[in-house]
Amino acid sequence: ALFYLIKKQKFEEITIRAMPTADGSAYALQFDLKAFWTFRKLKFKGIFVGKDQFRQLYLMEYGERFDERRHEDSLKKIIDSLHRDGYFLVELGVELIRDEQTKSITVQINLHKGPRFFVETVDVEVKSTLPDRQEIEGLREMVCEHFKKRLAKNYYIRELINTETQELQMLLAHHGYLHVDITPEERLSPMCRQVALHFT
Repeated sequence: ALFYLIKKQKFEEITIRAMPTADGSAYALQFDLKAFWTFRKLKFKGIFVGKDQFRQLYLMEYGERFDERRHEDSLKKIIDSLHRDGYFLVELGVELIRDEQTKSITVQINLHKGPRFFVETVDVEVKSTLPDRQEIEGLREMVCEHFKKRLAKNYYIRELINTETQELQMLLAHHGYLHVDITPEERLSPMCRQVALHFT
């Protein structure tokens, strides 16, 4: 029985007492169990769409032992997913609702996405050892035109930026510029809800 209880991994503490029977002829084992808190479910307030997407980012499932670190990591993943879609002013409040009877925890997340940022400006800096300054400037203009046409004045979406960066690297390779490193830098303007993209 003890092996089974340990294998279940549901109990934080197992105390075994040997209690004598009424006539003192034998002993009976008494088990005192202190259960771990387990994860019950995830609830969201403040949003109506996209709940399933955020649930997939949560790292615990029903019945698992509640783990504070995995809980915090899950919240970071949810916040980062919103940042990737341009919600840089997201507000996230968390309440852990404990059920003493079942030793389970319901996680309630109060989520306010805030305004979505858009890409206001795109500029490019070319670092090259090419001796021809005119060629460097032509390369800079080509890169700048590529990004401005596809990113400027649109909502900030990190996946789109990464995709366009990869496509540009393929275009540059086609023109003979191989192994080009392109690094985006984001400059946020929270008051204006804007992102300035700087590529090097």
